[in-house]
Amino acid sequence: MSSMESLAQLEVLCEKLYNSRDSAERAHAESTLKCFSENSDYISQCQYILDNASTPYALMLASTSLVKQVSDRSLSLQLRLDIRNYVMNYLAARGPKLQNFVTISLIQLACRITKFGWFDDDRFREIFKEATDFLALASQDHYLIGLKILNFLVMEMNQ
Repeated sequence: MSSMESLAQLEVLCEKLYNSRDSAERAHAESTLKCFSENSDYISQCQYILDNASTPYALMLASTSLVKQVSDRSLSLQLRLDIRNYVMNYLAARGPKLQNFVTISLIQLACRITKFGWFDDDRFREIFKEATDFLALASQDHYLIGLKILNFLVMEMNQ
């Protein structure tokens, strides 16, 4: 089976996870997909999903799984920096085209990583400059993403 066929199957499962009215179907999808949020070996697959999926529900699965991974695991400093940089670049490149709920989840991910890495490395603190770079872009969508990053960062730090 090709990776695109696997991705298509994953997208169907994600659709069922987030939209099914059948609780058994939803529970099956949840149990099948929980590996993405519980096993750090799936972090690279989450990035693959973000890069290649066509449905917002698959993007949401990848994003929320990464939020759980960085919240529940003690990932290496370099991996956390890589995820953070990837997410910020992803938001800059694709943020305006994403569904709002996916954008919010990715911003939450960037802010959570920043919070947990704040005292580990000064590079995590660059989020302020990066958020203001969003504000400086010509696009109104980028401006809103920059404001949301700053807003979520304040909320995350206060929790």
